[in-house]
Amino acid sequence: MMNEKDAYREIWFSALAAHRRSYHTDDAFRRFRQRKNAGRTRRLYLTLTKIAAAIAVLIAVGYGSYRHGGQVISDKFADIVLEAHVGSKIRTSLPDGTVAWLNSGTKIVYSQGFGVNDRNMKLEGEGYFEVAENKKLTFSINTKEMSVTVTGTKFNFRNYNDDVEAVVNLMEGKVLVTNNMKSDEKVNIKRNDKVYINKTSGEMQVIHANNVNVSDWTVGHLSFDEELLPDIAKKLERSYDVKIKLADDDPQLMQMRFYGSFNPKTQSVTAVLDYLQRTGRIRYCMRDKEIVITL
Repeated sequence: MMNEKDAYREIWFSALAAHRRSYHTDDAFRRFRQRKNAGRTRRLYLTLTKIAAAIAVLIAVGYGSYRHGGQVISDKFADIVLEAHVGSKIRTSLPDGTVAWLNSGTKIVYSQGFGVNDRNMKLEGEGYFEVAENKKLTFSINTKEMSVTVTGTKFNFRNYNDDVEAVVNLMEGKVLVTNNMKSDEKVNIKRNDKVYINKTSGEMQVIHANNVNVSDWTVGHLSFDEELLPDIAKKLERSYDVKIKLADDDPQLMQMRFYGSFNPKTQSVTAVLDYLQRTGRIRYCMRDKEIVITL
């Protein structure tokens, strides 16, 4: 059987005879093989180049489809709503590992993609949050008057629609607070700081406070830490399911602040009001199934 080298020689000598020219046969045959091998290498290079180009196109198209598909999925994420009805409280774990407690009459709203693309939520009411640390995705809560942004910490955020003030109490870490009523006003607060915004004037204040009891409501207690009387009245309404009115919206009553800690399971609303009345600053009475607070 003729081997490859002999076959090349036969081809070469046939070509040589056809041209009837005189050559150095060994050198000529070597040049012939080099050209043939070069042709094979070039064809292989072109083939590999085409394959690589095709793969690159497939990768580009696939990645583009993935990006587009991911965006479509993201755009179609539904909102998740969690709500604690009046008289109840909720403890829940969020998709990012954050633990949240929602007080009576509180609602939070966040996307199904929470913890993947962002960690943003809206709040109406009061919540205590132990935020799972994630420095790449900040955790933020937004309300009409105030927003907070953190990476990982513990804080209490209260902003019911009918409250006079929006309040944040920080137990650990740091929190960036934005005054949404004055968008250029921001402040970083630290442990045991309390920041509140007057929802009428938009004025924001930061004070150092004892925040130890702020989250007592998560275990069924009722605490006031220098809170305005109108907000205390609302808190009592939500806790005891009663109606409380401040007489004639007296400006003096509207500016009063109190502190104290109570247990709604063992103390009635009148017991709490008796405590406030013993300060000598207010009085209360019942009028047509409604509690009225006066000077």
